[in-house]
Parts: sequence; structure tokens; C-alpha cells
Amino acid sequence: MRSTQISKRKIKVREVDFTEENKFAEVDPNTNIIEIHYTLKGRTRMRKMIHELVHIVFPDANESQVKEAEKIIGNELWKQGYRWTDLKHK
Repeated sequence: MRSTQISKRKIKVREVDFTEENKFAEVDPNTNIIEIHYTLKGRTRMRKMIHELVHIVFPDANESQVKEAEKIIGNELWKQGYRWTDLKHK
């Protein structure tokens, strides 16, 4: 599990298998733990991470606002060359 901190919120990311749930990612707003499907790569992974982070940073945003932020931020980061790099942590 990886962790980071955004404006005094400690955020953890856990890779899980969401195959049976038929979803890609979710966040627990009480613990700020993001769970993301372990097979996601590239642009899809980045967009799902952004989506869940927007939920944490802007908890009062509705789903339409979150999706719009995900789209704008994700597309711009992708155009700027940001990519997911698989780092193996020991």
C-alpha cells in the first residue's frame, strides 16, 4: 500500500481485485483509503486516481463535478506527458 498526504489528509492507495464488483476504484471518505483495480494501467489508471482524489479533496462535489474535474485534469496531465510508472517497492 502506498501513501501520501494532501492538505493534512493522509491518503493510502491499495490495489485490489474488483472483477466481481464490476468497478474500477473507490474511496472510503472516512479513512481516505483509495482502492483501485490492480490491472488498471496508463490513462485509465490515472483518470480513476484523479477521480477518487477529487472526492477526497472536494467531499461536497457532486458526481458530475467530480467527473468534469477528472476529465479536465486527466486530459491535461496526459497531454503534458505524465504517465504511470510501475515501481516495485520493497
